Amino acid sequence: MKKVLACLLVLASIGLMACGQKTEEKSTEAAAAAEEVLEEVDMTPPDNRAFDWNGEYLDATGGQALLTITPNPKRSKGYEILIYIPGGEAAFSTWSCTAIYDDAVGGLHYEDCVRTNMDTSESGGVETAYQKGTGVIIPSGDGSDTLLWIDDQERRGVDLRFERMAEE
Repeated sequence: MKKVLACLLVLASIGLMACGQKTEEKSTEAAAAAEEVLEEVDMTPPDNRAFDWNGEYLDATGGQALLTITPNPKRSKGYEILIYIPGGEAAFSTWSCTAIYDDAVGGLHYEDCVRTNMDTSESGGVETAYQKGTGVIIPSGDGSDTLLWIDDQERRGVDLRFERMAEE
């Protein structure tokens, strides 16, 4: 009886080891497949140097946020960026910064962005929320006139899609 029990234990151990090897083989195969897919994805940023950044853009998701990009007269290849988002009947916020085109991201990179909150009611006032914001503005795709705002400070631009407004 002890011999039979010992044989069963040995067989069970061998079976468990074999299952572990198959699971390990499957994990290795899955990891190799994932690596193959990652190798196929082109992580090169798009070349948007020829993109005409200048203009006014309206948020397509809500139609209230505005983005204005103008050339910076003091900085070669620089841009002035102003983003306006209403915050109710008598309040709004603005983000103001200077940006340059960055090849590494394929868009306009900014630092030292200033966010200002303004209350225009009788008890209103002006508050500087922060002064060292960073982020980028990039086209949503090749040949698109829709811009995405990636705000590193507070992720405020995550739901916004700025479409170029027609010039009058």
